[in-house]
Amino acid sequence: MDNSESEKANRRFERFEVEARVKVSVTRKGEKLVFTGTAHDISVGGMALFLGGDLNIGETLTVTFALIFSTQLVIQGVVRSRDRYEYGIEFLNTSKTQQEEIIRNCRALSLLK
Repeated sequence: MDNSESEKANRRFERFEVEARVKVSVTRKGEKLVFTGTAHDISVGGMALFLGGDLNIGETLTVTFALIFSTQLVIQGVVRSRDRYEYGIEFLNTSKTQQEEIIRNCRALSLLK
């Protein structure tokens, strides 16, 4: 098994290579900052995204996005990794409905590729 296969086997959630426009909101020193970007890897546990903004590892935020077959999702998250302008976001406290919506949409979108 190569590294990428081993990494996939160790993941808690199935990931989908799906693009979605995202809006990220973070509050610093009482000021709300809003950034836009593109998610490219989504799971029920989080997403990887490119963002034209400056986020810090450990920072909590709100991610707003819609997948093609869903309504708008608003999910709390925390920044877990950063590589320049690519961020790894872990979702916090997603509801069962939100999780089901993410899985249903991502599976449908992956079939369209």
